[in-house]
Amino acid sequence: MNSIRLQKRLLGPLCAFAFMGFAATAVSDDWSQFGGPTRNFSVSKESLNPSPAANAWRTNIAGGDASIVIREERMVVSAIDFAPDGTDAHRITCLDHFSGKLLWEHVYAENSFVSQDISDGYPVRPVSTPAIVGERVIACGFGGSVRCLDLKTGSQYWAIDLVKDYGAKPIQYGFACSPWCDLNQVIIACGGEQALLISLNLANGTLNWKCGSGAASYTSPILMSVAEPNSTETSTHLVYAAGDAAIGVDSNSGKILWQYSYPQPGLTNAVTPIAVAKNKLLFGGQGVQGCRLLSIEKTAFGYSVAETWHNSRITPFYCNWIQLQNNSKCVVGFIGKTLTALDWTTGVIYWQKRDWTDCNLLSLGDQVLAVRGDGFIGLLNADENGFELVASDDTVKDRIWAPPTFVDQQLYLIGRNQLHRFPMDQLKKSNGIPSGTEVTSMEAMYGNRPERIQKLIELTKGVGKFPFEEYLAVASDRSLQLGEGDYKALIENLAKRDASKVAFEIASDWAQRFPQSIPAWQQFIDFLRKSGKSDQADLEERERMVEVTVELTAPQTQPMPEHIFMTGNAASLGPWKPDALELQPTGGGKYKATCLLPRGDFQFKFSCGTSESFEVRSDGRNTSNRRHRITGPTTLTATVQAWKK
Repeated sequence: MNSIRLQKRLLGPLCAFAFMGFAATAVSDDWSQFGGPTRNFSVSKESLNPSPAANAWRTNIAGGDASIVIREERMVVSAIDFAPDGTDAHRITCLDHFSGKLLWEHVYAENSFVSQDISDGYPVRPVSTPAIVGERVIACGFGGSVRCLDLKTGSQYWAIDLVKDYGAKPIQYGFACSPWCDLNQVIIACGGEQALLISLNLANGTLNWKCGSGAASYTSPILMSVAEPNSTETSTHLVYAAGDAAIGVDSNSGKILWQYSYPQPGLTNAVTPIAVAKNKLLFGGQGVQGCRLLSIEKTAFGYSVAETWHNSRITPFYCNWIQLQNNSKCVVGFIGKTLTALDWTTGVIYWQKRDWTDCNLLSLGDQVLAVRGDGFIGLLNADENGFELVASDDTVKDRIWAPPTFVDQQLYLIGRNQLHRFPMDQLKKSNGIPSGTEVTSMEAMYGNRPERIQKLIELTKGVGKFPFEEYLAVASDRSLQLGEGDYKALIENLAKRDASKVAFEIASDWAQRFPQSIPAWQQFIDFLRKSGKSDQADLEERERMVEVTVELTAPQTQPMPEHIFMTGNAASLGPWKPDALELQPTGGGKYKATCLLPRGDFQFKFSCGTSESFEVRSDGRNTSNRRHRITGPTTLTATVQAWKK
């Protein structure tokens, strides 16, 4: 078991690996907005010069579907968090992108709405990629909250709420438009009757202009050059593929220059379009009914929009796509269930390949970097004739939803479990690609259970000599994240198997991987007792239990409930027994109780004593579990909006 202990020392919350590369002058490209320096997921050949020796590392920041942005040494990440009372929050984190050192965090409560898709057990998550402009950070949350922060300190300059301030209509899977900024303004999709796009003053957040109306989409604005007729001059249009139409806007005034309505409104359009050439816009989605190429032309009466071609066979849904640098006629993206190459001039498909499920792409000079949805990384030689996998890596092993970020030969990925920094020199000559799991869009949104977890649990079953080497080959991957149900199954299997030193060491190792999980800790305590180690279990419990006071403000309903209880994920509360801990009235709709709870991530709710009487939101929707990280004796304060009727 020495190898397990060694890995535990090496791989903590911030896991650093020494990486020996070659030293040279680095080209420091900022990746300060969605899609990179040119907002098209393209890295110039000049930026691919060898970088100095770098470290691979990962942190436990996770849970968002927004990409990472970097300016000079600072990296900004949007992720989920929880407010002190356990309600949903948005956490904006700034790290040193070389070392992963935390520089600052900014946390604020985040809203969600009836029309938005969140499950009871899954918190709201940021989808919009932040933007760094000058010394400021602009971030938009799931429910439409927009913040402007200081890049160096995280202090807030201003904040607006798209729904409250501008009548935005909440979008189903969260506000996903990544802000477009210059040194004077922030342009972001709003959606609703008042405005489709709004421009805010970067200095103070006041409104510069607003334009249009209608449904927002999950795409982000881009810039497009439009040639003037009989002239060498061009004009620049800000293009936004909205929910029901694509528009071109003068970014200075907000004037809508042209509009193209989709053939089928009301459907999902998530892929940001590509300005493939002057006057040429390639876009696609469900409402677009496939892919279409638009030609924008200046006329005596303004601008005309004409459709050059339409291909209904290829419908990009949620992953990004790129234009190849070595063949500008070729666009590549994950479309349907295949990695697809398309001739944008004609709409003809060059080739299609499977095994690249949920793949996001970067154009790296003459090559393509592909990051599959399960974290597999591939470097491809690609053109209109096909592609060759020349190097790859399969060590990330995380659910990667957001497009990657690339700076100084380092790849940055955020997954469901961790944030990863990956040096490109770590890619090895490929021996082939592991089969990709075909998943539906909903599975991609909420993640799926890795096959290696099932394998791990199966290995803990049975009797006789434990297959330790085979087990370790799977378990040594520290990015592997078990759910609490998976951990319970693993512990139960070990407890049934035997109480040998090997079983105990394995259970102890996994307990160390869940340092903040109260249910995982309790399952380990149970394992100790079943293994005849009651003294150690008693010691663990004494060291971890602390006194917690609960103070509740209940809604003033008539009639008032006779009893109010708290329940949660601690064993002393059932767990989740609806009448576990009764709170005593203290007057004026206030209630209070004191109990012993273990340190860790405490989840809890309030009820009137039955599973049919849990707290709900004021609009009647079920609430997410309240959350609080208990680190010592503390007082939890909470307010209940309403009781389930």
